[in-house]
Amino acid sequence: MSISAVVTVELLEALLSPAAARRKPAEEHLQGMTGPARCQSLLQALGRISQPHLQQMVAVLLRRDILQLQDCSILPAVTVELLAAFSSTNCRQAVGECLAEVCAVLSVLQPETCGPVLQQILQAIGSSVRPCYTYSIIQLGLFPFFPSDTNHRLMLTLFSTGLTR
Repeated sequence: MSISAVVTVELLEALLSPAAARRKPAEEHLQGMTGPARCQSLLQALGRISQPHLQQMVAVLLRRDILQLQDCSILPAVTVELLAAFSSTNCRQAVGECLAEVCAVLSVLQPETCGPVLQQILQAIGSSVRPCYTYSIIQLGLFPFFPSDTNHRLMLTLFSTGLTR
């Protein structure tokens, strides 16, 4: 029996249910999806669902999944979809945190990919990032993204704060 890789409003509402009889099957369904398939399904749901509290929930689940991905080759494509969601959802802070997680994962697993992805993000949403944070990132020599490990953490903190404040 294959598990449908679709995240629906009904599934998300069931996950929020206080009734275990309703919540447990939804949790099992979500846990039964593989990492990349669940990530893709959550991205699709983020663009499809209009209720702000459910968009927020999807973004939080997606952020967790980004951190757990074993294959980060899908992250550049995920970035494109997150950028679309950033401009069209009611949960920009949570989507911004997902974008920061994409950069964090790439900086560790594929540092050569992180610079272009970070540049793509900053170009797409630069007006949403506080100028002082963008300036700090550039002044610290963290752009393009090939700093030491300490600077990785500092830059990601600045980036995440700039996106989400």
